[in-house]
Amino acid sequence: MPSEPFVLSGKAPRFWLLPLIAIPAAILSAFLYAWIDVYSPIAGYVSILFVLGLACGAAFPVSFAGRLFKVRSITQMRAAGVLTGVLTLYFAWAFFAWVLLRRESQEAPSMWFWLQTPAAVWDFANVVAGEGWYTIRSVTPSGIVLWILWGIEAVIVLGAGYVLAPAGIRGAGFCEDCDSWMTVQQHVVIPVANGQLASHVRKEGLAGVHEVEPPSTRQPRTLDIHTQRCPHCQQQAVYRVDDTHTVKTDKGTQQQAVPLIPLSWLRAHEQAEFDRITSLLEAADAARFAALKQKPTAAS
Repeated sequence: MPSEPFVLSGKAPRFWLLPLIAIPAAILSAFLYAWIDVYSPIAGYVSILFVLGLACGAAFPVSFAGRLFKVRSITQMRAAGVLTGVLTLYFAWAFFAWVLLRRESQEAPSMWFWLQTPAAVWDFANVVAGEGWYTIRSVTPSGIVLWILWGIEAVIVLGAGYVLAPAGIRGAGFCEDCDSWMTVQQHVVIPVANGQLASHVRKEGLAGVHEVEPPSTRQPRTLDIHTQRCPHCQQQAVYRVDDTHTVKTDKGTQQQAVPLIPLSWLRAHEQAEFDRITSLLEAADAARFAALKQKPTAAS
C-alpha cells in the first residue's frame, strides 16, 4: 500500500503575530549591519559576510516565529520572509545613512529623519553611488558597479527570507486535533548492503524491508527512518525515509541524505511495518553480538 504524503493544512490563525518578532529582528539586524559596515576597517573585502549576517539575522527569527505561532503555510512563511527582507533593506539603508553621516558630522540629520523619509534615503543612495564610499586597493567602486553590488546584496537578503523563513515548519508534522507540532520520536538506521533495498522501499514502502544487515557504524550507506508523533494525543504520527550516503569531497567525507519516502502519515499498517523492522534490527544485532562472544571459544 503506497504511503499517504503529509501536507501542512495551510492554516495560519496567528499569522498576524509574526510582525511582533519580524519587525524588531529587522530593525536590530539592520542597525548592527549599518554600524559594522561603516566602522569596520576592512569594509569592502568581507562585506559579503556582513550581508549574510544581515540576511540570517532577519530570516531566522521569522522562522522561529512561524513555529511559535503555529503557522502551517509554507507560502505565507515565504511571503513573511520576503516582506521582512524588504523592511530589513530599508532599515539598513536608513541606519547606514545616519551612521555614515554621523561619523562625518554631529550635525547630520537624526536617525528618526532617515527612518521616516524614504525620499531622502533614495537621494542619499544616489549620491553615494555617484561618489563611492570605500576604496579597495586604490579603487573606489561607484556608479553601475556599486548598484550591481547593492543589487546582489538585496537578492541575498530577500532570497534568505524566501528560503529560510519556512525552515522552522518545513518537514514538521502538525496535529490539527491537538493544535500542536509533533515531536521527534525515533530514528532507526538500516544498513544497506546493496542498492536493491532502496528500490524496494521506494516501490513498496516500509514493507520493502524484508531483511536487514547487522547495525554497523562503518556502513557507508543506510536507510534512515525518522518518525514524529503528537506529544498530546499520541495518535497522529508521521515518518520519512532518507537514503543516506557517505560521499568524499575536497573537505573530507560528508553525509548526504536523499529523500526516499517524503514526510508521510504513519498509519496502522506503517506502524506495524516499523515495529517489524525494529525487531529485525534487534535480532540482527543480537545475532552479531552472540557471534562475537563465540569467536574466542572457536579460536581456542
